[in-house]
Amino acid sequence: MNNYAYEAGKTEARHRTRRNAVQHLDGILFCLKHLRNLLRRPNEHLWLTLSNLQFGFSSSPRGETPKTDAIEFIAKMCLRTLALQGHTVPQSLQHAALTILQTLLECPNAFILKQLEIDDALIGTLSKALKGPIGALQTVYLETISKALKLRATAAHSTFAMPRSPLASHRPSLTIEVPEKAPQPVISTPPPELLSCLRTGLSSPSSRLFLEHWVEFLDQVLPLYADAVFANLLPLVECICKQVSTAFRYVKHISHSTHEQIESVPISTLSALLHGLELVLAHVHRQFQSEEIVSPVPKSPEPSQGFFGNISGVFAQDGQQAPPSKTSRINSRLTMILSFQDAIRICFSIWAWASNESGRSDTTCAATISLNALKLRNRTRKILENLFAAEELECLETLALIWSRSKPSQEAESAAVFSLLLVLDGSRPKNTVPVIINALYSRTNIDALDIGRRSSLTSDLSTAEVAAFLLSYSRAIEDDATDEIWTECTIFLRDVLSNPLPHRQILPSLLEFTVLLAEKIDNTNFGELRKMRRELGDIFLRLLTATFTARPLTNILETPTAGSQLPSGASDLIHSLLYVTPKLTTILQSNDRVQTAVNTISNNVMTPAFHAKAFPENVNKDLLKLFEYVAQQGPSSKHWKKDISDAFNNPRLLTCSADLMQEGWYPVLRKWALSDKDRLPELLSKITAPSTAGIMFGVGANAARLEADRRTQLTLRKAMLLMLSCEQDTFVGNLTQILDKVVDLCAADPSSSPSSTTRADVFMLLRAMILSFSPIHLSAIWPVLNANLQKAITTCLPGGQDQETYSNLSLLQACKLLDLLTALTPDEFQLHEWLYITDTIDAVYRPVDLNPVALTDEAAEALGMDSSDHTTFTPSTAPTTANETGVRRPFLGGSVMDGADMKAMAKDDFLRGVLQPFFSQLSMFAYEATYSMGVPDVEVCRTGLLEDVLDESTMA
Repeated sequence: MNNYAYEAGKTEARHRTRRNAVQHLDGILFCLKHLRNLLRRPNEHLWLTLSNLQFGFSSSPRGETPKTDAIEFIAKMCLRTLALQGHTVPQSLQHAALTILQTLLECPNAFILKQLEIDDALIGTLSKALKGPIGALQTVYLETISKALKLRATAAHSTFAMPRSPLASHRPSLTIEVPEKAPQPVISTPPPELLSCLRTGLSSPSSRLFLEHWVEFLDQVLPLYADAVFANLLPLVECICKQVSTAFRYVKHISHSTHEQIESVPISTLSALLHGLELVLAHVHRQFQSEEIVSPVPKSPEPSQGFFGNISGVFAQDGQQAPPSKTSRINSRLTMILSFQDAIRICFSIWAWASNESGRSDTTCAATISLNALKLRNRTRKILENLFAAEELECLETLALIWSRSKPSQEAESAAVFSLLLVLDGSRPKNTVPVIINALYSRTNIDALDIGRRSSLTSDLSTAEVAAFLLSYSRAIEDDATDEIWTECTIFLRDVLSNPLPHRQILPSLLEFTVLLAEKIDNTNFGELRKMRRELGDIFLRLLTATFTARPLTNILETPTAGSQLPSGASDLIHSLLYVTPKLTTILQSNDRVQTAVNTISNNVMTPAFHAKAFPENVNKDLLKLFEYVAQQGPSSKHWKKDISDAFNNPRLLTCSADLMQEGWYPVLRKWALSDKDRLPELLSKITAPSTAGIMFGVGANAARLEADRRTQLTLRKAMLLMLSCEQDTFVGNLTQILDKVVDLCAADPSSSPSSTTRADVFMLLRAMILSFSPIHLSAIWPVLNANLQKAITTCLPGGQDQETYSNLSLLQACKLLDLLTALTPDEFQLHEWLYITDTIDAVYRPVDLNPVALTDEAAEALGMDSSDHTTFTPSTAPTTANETGVRRPFLGGSVMDGADMKAMAKDDFLRGVLQPFFSQLSMFAYEATYSMGVPDVEVCRTGLLEDVLDESTMA
């Protein structure tokens, strides 16, 4: 019971204390209201009376009561009242105290309140109050703090700037009047917690409905910082940009029907924050300009203009402190530029979104969203225009960085960079192109620029990225705008030619830029076009020579490429030449100049590439595409023809991949072969007929025979490359000569020179003839083909003749020839098809007592009698039937086995393990392909032959 009574007593005491506190607060409020009414319309007599009244606080440790006048006493009481925190303190009490303080701060004797540091106390109180539901009371706090700060500035004899519009347009004052014999004042510094309070107020959720008041307050207090504003600029701009990003994210969220949960932000918040950002940047730029005015450093011949109207008036009087040092000015400018870059990024993202929002907004609120997007677009455009007017070079580099770092999924944002540059008032091509050129100079030869035109290099842009930006921007502008940039561009190009070494990294891009100018000139009619084309052609030829002089490719092209990638030193140059070479006629006009350019490219790219030790590993598709363009532009040039001839005669050409040969070398060889019809006859003339006369015996004879075999194989394979690279029937005039060489080589035996080792290549040549000529032209080859093919298959039978003449490779190529014929089924072959395969239903459902007639069936039966002792080999690359693929392909599709293993394999094992499965299944495979109505896949056949031609393991 006692415990319950004790707890009840404590609770009653707390309630009684709370009631007493509320009663006291009500009493204070009653007194403050009366006092506020008394001070509502003060006069001189009232202020004099308050000054004479003396009050005191019994706070001295000795019991003494220091006396103060009534003005200071009331101010202290108001500050103590505002220091009360808690939900029991009504906002009306704080409002009354703040109103009284405002009146006291405007009285004639307000300077006596300076020692109270009212602004510090109010700033601390407001910072704490912002953590709770302060509501509209914060606006009264801001008004009071503003007057307290004004009192601080007045006490320091400095000028306090009253609120003004950021868009006011006054003529800048270039001189500052200084009173004679002015006393040295005490420099006023803002309270240390003011910036923190500003950041808290701008980012607090409770102040979003009152951001206009915070922005107005920001505009009032910024002049107090003077040159100290640069030390506090980045945190303030970062805070504003972060809040702008948050508000912008909410605007995008409500523009689309999404289920994402996101914090709600009033629409007006974004506009107020952008206005605040604009004010901060405007003041910073004005402050920086005022430092330049008082600086003893000589002015640049092109002084930068004012920002946001450059309102006259400097808040710190000249002569009161020493001019800022050079290091200080540099640091201040870097700080300002970094803040500009943050502002450009967020403003550009808003502008890009607002420009593309009309077609993607939610249909239920399309009109509202479109209106908001339009307002944001116009607002951010205005800010960006002002930023460009202040620091065009730095702003342009920031946009270039956004463009160069854009991901493939951000193509719309990347394109919006050029759209923005084309709509800004101060970013016409005649203004923008010189600025981009200055950005290039700042990275290649900065000493050539005046100090006022140099970049701070704060943007992480490489020289190549700036050059690429110049190219893309030049493509984006209209052709009619070329007359605006013509003079500046030609001066820049001639200056580069006068000293190309500092610009060697961008010389390839300048080649593209020169060709781009030529293309735009062709679409315009300004000026003397003939003279301009001739001038541009001279510049291009000199630039092309300078490029190869400053960046020779000889050593770079000596190294093998990693896959399909060129070394980094040659990649950009080759890509530029790929763009330039097809357009040589556009820029050079005359054939002589085109011939000169073609020879220059051939001598500096093709010759080093084809004569390098790493050939053909140093050649990729881009290089071969360039060689194709060179051949197109200079069909009569001897330089590139000689280079291709040297590469074609190089035995290492056959070591490149099949993909590179098809996609890269085929077009080049086609151009080269068509430029002279004697290419193939000249190649075939190097093949000598087999002969046994004069052959020695012993090691020397074998080496000579081996050399002759290898030389003949190389010649045959190069002839096949020419035939495969050209269109069908290109060499129909040389068909008789090819057939004569086939007949001659078919007469070779193991002891002749060249020997019968070349028989495999002869069968490959017959495959190339079938693929390279129309069936109507092949009537002459069938007797030779049938005779040699039947002879090869019959040697597979037990006791067959000429078994030493046909090696494993020769027999495999004979089978691939038959496989090709059954896949393509030429009209002439259909008359002889029954000799090789069974073309009836017996191929699928074979009777037990059927006596095989076809050679393949007979060979399969003969080789299969004793196959139990051998491992059966089935080609892993055997294709599916035509029913599944819709096309007819060879049965032996691809490489059956390695050439070296095939050579080392015993003849019997090869026949029973490799050829017997082929012979036994070919008839059935051909029958099913025929009646499935599949279309022959000629490309697969050509690729299979090419792989055999490039298989170095099958050569002698």
